[in-house]
Amino acid sequence: MIDPASFNTLSPMLRDDPYSVYAALRVHTPVFWSEAEHAWILLRHQEVTKAFTDPSLLTLDVGQFVREISQALNEEPAELLHLLDVALFLRNPPAHQPLRSLVARLLTARSQASYAAEIDRLARRLLAPLARSGAIDLMDDYALPLPALVVGWLYGLSDHDALWLADMLIGVPSVLLRGRSMREYRSANRSLEQAHALLREHIRNRRCQPADDGLSLLVRLNHETDHPLDDHKLAALASFVFISAFETTSASIGNGLWWLSRHPDMWNHLAARPDLASNAVEETLRLEPPIQHLRRWAHQEQTIADRVIKAGDHMILVIAAANRDPDAYADPDQFMLDRTKPPVISFGAGAHHCLGGWLARLEARIAFSVVLEGPRPTAMPEKPDWLPNYVQRRMKTFQVSL
Repeated sequence: MIDPASFNTLSPMLRDDPYSVYAALRVHTPVFWSEAEHAWILLRHQEVTKAFTDPSLLTLDVGQFVREISQALNEEPAELLHLLDVALFLRNPPAHQPLRSLVARLLTARSQASYAAEIDRLARRLLAPLARSGAIDLMDDYALPLPALVVGWLYGLSDHDALWLADMLIGVPSVLLRGRSMREYRSANRSLEQAHALLREHIRNRRCQPADDGLSLLVRLNHETDHPLDDHKLAALASFVFISAFETTSASIGNGLWWLSRHPDMWNHLAARPDLASNAVEETLRLEPPIQHLRRWAHQEQTIADRVIKAGDHMILVIAAANRDPDAYADPDQFMLDRTKPPVISFGAGAHHCLGGWLARLEARIAFSVVLEGPRPTAMPEKPDWLPNYVQRRMKTFQVSL
């Protein structure tokens, strides 16, 4: 049994199987203080869901933390700071509302029907090598490029530019993890310098020659706001949306296909009943949430599960533990297509619910359906190799063969 006071979200024991650790802790102490994290840990569905919707629990200003480090070292990772300044999940109401409105309108620049058609076309193109050669990496060759290409299509980018941006941006969110070094901030900033330069070029082009695409819409909507962003911040916002739209979606697609490949009966059932693909997406999000936990801090003192949370205290909302809470879900460790409630909270809730959650679900549903049309591939190796990220749950690779 792990000592709650020493619980650490960066512990290697959470890499392969965090759920057994969460289950053991949840039974004995569902809300506890961790000295290692210097934060309260929330593990039950009831408390995590309530915390998501509590307006007195605020997000953390990581940008301020990076600025303090930069000042101490007399250097400024400008592009990283631009990104953090526009990151919606690092802004609190009401300051985040104008940017949320911009992003919401950007994501709906295309109709759901056109999204579905494009996702289906891209998924079939990416999966074609499996039928030709009998083997594929379902992460590198399918789950990762698919969401990147979808966002590129939304923005009006070429496939080359979309995939290049994905390569530049894929590691950037890791700087939000606790314990990052200035070297890692510098590396992220160098990647962002290149990515934002490309996006600023496209933004300038759309301003001169508007097209029927998301970037042109973003440029126009930004111009119409009371306080428009400059091109550096606008490129950072486009970068933030790109990262958000492909990192978690690719993880969800890969995680879901892994579960299905390991359960032949479920694979066959879904292949015969493609109308249940949406249910499979929800169970994937519940069992293997792409974001395992999030931080908040208490603006005012309150009591949660008989624990007094003081104003200024930090909290870690462990989505991965809440999603497997037996008080909320019967047989919580089982993949069950007939679950109806409670709603899965993997994309958050309340003021900071994920604006692109509907799109991620649509992409995962279609990605599953396209793969399920063919024979069930065999996973190689049998055990997944998870990224040592601890916040994001995603496999490094997912080699399969027919």
